[in-house]
Amino acid sequence: MGIGADLVLAVCGSGGSDGVAVFIVGIVVLLWLLAVGAVIRGAEANSERVLLTGLVVISVVIGAVLFFGPEGVSGDGDYLTRFFLALLIPGAVGGGVALLTQAVPVGRALFVSVCGALFLTGGAFLLLFASLLFGTGCLE
Repeated sequence: MGIGADLVLAVCGSGGSDGVAVFIVGIVVLLWLLAVGAVIRGAEANSERVLLTGLVVISVVIGAVLFFGPEGVSGDGDYLTRFFLALLIPGAVGGGVALLTQAVPVGRALFVSVCGALFLTGGAFLLLFASLLFGTGCLE
């Protein structure tokens, strides 16, 4: 058994509640939806809302593909680099779209792009940490 399996076995059954961990993740997802929704609803024109919604969707996909890809971009499984790239590339796409189209403020485009990239990548980290801190560490 490798060291990773030993660590998981040492944490499993710590007496926490997986329901509490999932509840915490659900609350954070709800807050994420409210924040991103408020920024999109605050857009002045319908075309701006459509562009911001598209940026969120594209950023979620780009962030997830970069972070959860089989070997990542670097090919060595370096998750920290993958996490930073999963944030930077969607942010650059959002900023680029805002500058090229002039249809949406750059700040809003960067915000929704980075939030979109954080949705699945940050959610995975949040689920891990909530499981370890508040749950049993196993999420069975």
